[in-house]
Amino acid sequence: MAQSFSFNKRQKEKSKQKKKLEKQKRKELRKSQGKSSMDDMIAYEDEYGRLHSSPDDIVKDEVKLEDIEVSIPKKSDDEGGNGSLIGKVSYLNVEKGYGFIQQEDARNSFYFRLSNAPDEIEIEDKVSFKTEDSARGKNAIDIAIVSR
Repeated sequence: MAQSFSFNKRQKEKSKQKKKLEKQKRKELRKSQGKSSMDDMIAYEDEYGRLHSSPDDIVKDEVKLEDIEVSIPKKSDDEGGNGSLIGKVSYLNVEKGYGFIQQEDARNSFYFRLSNAPDEIEIEDKVSFKTEDSARGKNAIDIAIVSR
């Protein structure tokens, strides 16, 4: 025969009470040890990413005022000696009086007028130049031929 419904119900109640008592005993045991579980989980990190168990363990390095530099780093361009850039003439239109210089080691292309360039300039000439800002971007000025 099958067990009655009330017997199963009593068994379930007994097992719930047993689990509840076990849980209460574990909780009391943790409290009696004196450690809080939250305190065990906290870790302190120093400036180098190392973990410590308390903030007193962290040793901070002293920073001297003389070691701190406040300045703007110098702008480094592909310089050709006196602050000028180096590039190759990529396009030249003598009839309209303009051209473009492709900067070496970069994707930058600079517009120039033939009045700012030497008369004997040709396509594929290696040139040094300076730049100036205009309404449409940077233009090449003071163009000098470096090599052909």
